[in-house]
Amino acid sequence: MDNITQLLMRGAAGAAGGGTFVDDVFSTYLYTGESGNTNFQVNNGVNLTKGGMVWLKSRTDTMEYYLFDTERGPTKFLRSDASLLQQTASDTLKSFDDDGFTLGDNGAVNSPSRNTVSWTFRKQEGFFDIVKYDGNATSSSSPARQIAHNLGS
Repeated sequence: MDNITQLLMRGAAGAAGGGTFVDDVFSTYLYTGESGNTNFQVNNGVNLTKGGMVWLKSRTDTMEYYLFDTERGPTKFLRSDASLLQQTASDTLKSFDDDGFTLGDNGAVNSPSRNTVSWTFRKQEGFFDIVKYDGNATSSSSPARQIAHNLGS
């Protein structure tokens, strides 16, 4: 058996990295919001107090994709389907919690008329990382920029 297969099997069995399982660092979770609930909790079992990202998308209409990460903070987000800069809204994602996240009452992310999917990624060495990069918006003929991360590659 090759080394990669052995490492994958040990990881799947919890023998790698102190017993971290996929459920500890990633979740796909479906929810329907609650109108007027300013603290709507999505408990998917992923501890986001260690860092991570939440990606939200309505499944019942053409609402935008919303991406929140712990580097920016809970009230700032990107929309991957628009050419907009970072946006801020205090009534969207309110907090990153030890068992998921809490939403405000913004209808784009918390509406009883929308079935919404969330993908949650916890910051974990070798799996997912959130880093801040401030570029200078210039092209260069030098080798590609290297951005420090904790992925182990």
